[in-house]
Amino acid sequence: MKNLFLITIVLLSFHKSFSQAKISISDAINIAGRQRMLGQRMAKDKVYLAADVNSTEAKKELEYTISIFQNGLKILKDFAPTDLIKSRVEEEEKTFNVYKTYILDDSKKAMQIVVNTNTIFLKICDNLVIEILEYAKQQPLNNINIPNKNLELKIPEATNIAGELRYLTQRLTLYYAINNYHIKNISPSEIDKIIKTLDKNINYLTALDINTLKIEEEINDIRIDWMKLKKGIYKDEKIDFEAKKINPIKLYKVCNRILYKANVTAKMYTELAKS
Repeated sequence: MKNLFLITIVLLSFHKSFSQAKISISDAINIAGRQRMLGQRMAKDKVYLAADVNSTEAKKELEYTISIFQNGLKILKDFAPTDLIKSRVEEEEKTFNVYKTYILDDSKKAMQIVVNTNTIFLKICDNLVIEILEYAKQQPLNNINIPNKNLELKIPEATNIAGELRYLTQRLTLYYAINNYHIKNISPSEIDKIIKTLDKNINYLTALDINTLKIEEEINDIRIDWMKLKKGIYKDEKIDFEAKKINPIKLYKVCNRILYKANVTAKMYTELAKS
């Protein structure tokens, strides 16, 4: 519950700070990237509620996840600097309004629709991130705190990659639970693909030359949790569903802990972009 409380405080304060002033491009990338995570987390919480597992925490998390997603849409609408980005935000909003009805519907049919469409929703959210990243390439950040101006171009991408860690933790938990609770058979290769992407992103962030000491410390903490988590999923270098060395409740909590740290990391990258 302590971790849940901390995540709630960080995300709510995160929204409040942005709602009070015009946001930067890196802030927009961070918020748009967060939307990807929130969409996956809604589906994850729905699965845990349906399985009646970790339901008290899942219910609370789902409620504020929906609220934060809606707030994110408002901020991104205000930010939208081009017609294309504006249209991507509108597409995300329309899809979310439909997605939310199935998230809140307790029927088995709604569950199957969410399971079958969460990837589509993720793609729509990712399309918005891609458009903002493209816009960022045309808009130098002019950060006076970074001596090497070429490093400015790395900040939006670093913010995006840290943001990817957030949604990947929730997608991993979602797919693991879907399989464990026999909602749908998930192949080990699907889980393995998510894990390999997490590995790749953590390694990318570790090697960045724009990292501050605090960023390096946060990434190192992420790596420590991540390596422990992987040991509970693999056996003899293969995904092991049968041994169940890590149960879905523990996975839920550890992935949320990594999510919290990745959120802090993404926010620190946005701070690098501000003069």
